[in-house]
Amino acid sequence: MLKASLARRDGSTPDMGPTVRTWVRGLLGDAAFDRLAVTEIACPDPDCPPLETVLHFFGGAADDRRVRIPRPLRYLDRDDVVHALRPLLRGEPLPDVEGCC
Repeated sequence: MLKASLARRDGSTPDMGPTVRTWVRGLLGDAAFDRLAVTEIACPDPDCPPLETVLHFFGGAADDRRVRIPRPLRYLDRDDVVHALRPLLRGEPLPDVEGCC
């Protein structure tokens, strides 16, 4: 439905990075971080998703923390981000993001 409508007429998809940043800032507030890198990582390991989105926080209370979301950036929705940030929202430590990628 909505995800299918993200494709543009030329076949490209919009840059979801600014949208994801807006969602994260709305959920965590301004004091949680100074900068946020939203990137997509490809992994050849068959145990990993082929593309995943990584949120990397710089500065503030979440300094140098990373959150992995096992979906390509272009298919993320706000619920995916809420689910991934749930530990931060509860004040719990984030799961270990070290892995194959």
